[in-house]
Amino acid sequence: MKKLLAVSCLSLFILCAPAASAYTAHGGFEKITDHAFIYVNQAPVSPLTGEEVHVNMVFKDRKFESLQNLPVHLTLVRSEYGDASKDETLESKDFVTDENGSLDYHYAFPDEGYYDVVLSFAVAGASTSTEDATDFIIQARSAATSTVVSGSALPLAAYVIGVALIALSIFSMAAARYRKRGAAPAEPSVDK
Repeated sequence: MKKLLAVSCLSLFILCAPAASAYTAHGGFEKITDHAFIYVNQAPVSPLTGEEVHVNMVFKDRKFESLQNLPVHLTLVRSEYGDASKDETLESKDFVTDENGSLDYHYAFPDEGYYDVVLSFAVAGASTSTEDATDFIIQARSAATSTVVSGSALPLAAYVIGVALIALSIFSMAAARYRKRGAAPAEPSVDK
């Protein structure tokens, strides 16, 4: 009986966990240059076309101090895998980090494919006069080929299935207890 309950709980977790995170998936990673660490957080990680992506970047020096008021040049390039001659620059912007060394970038990708986000900046007081540069890739997926159900249908379906599994587990446990007890004992008879 305990096994049935464990399997039911595991099934509920397996069904509900992806549904709960399907719309809030985000991720982070770190980029390291000659003079800086850049902590990048992106939401969603794998955006659909037309969906706005929020990218937060925090710049720290090699002593982990925030790089405040750092001028950063960002270039967004639509990359053609295997053919760099078809790469297309979509946007080129200048930013300045805030007092925490942070900057935010938002963009809605028009087409599916790979987008290269290129960052260039020069850390004041660095031993070299060259700019640091790094990049990272964002892959936009077509909404038509996405496996994510739009709206709230997926979380609702997972919730309904989860409740059904819990109800089935409770019913199965009650039925097993009843079978284990057997039929109700008969009233004792008194011989006269």
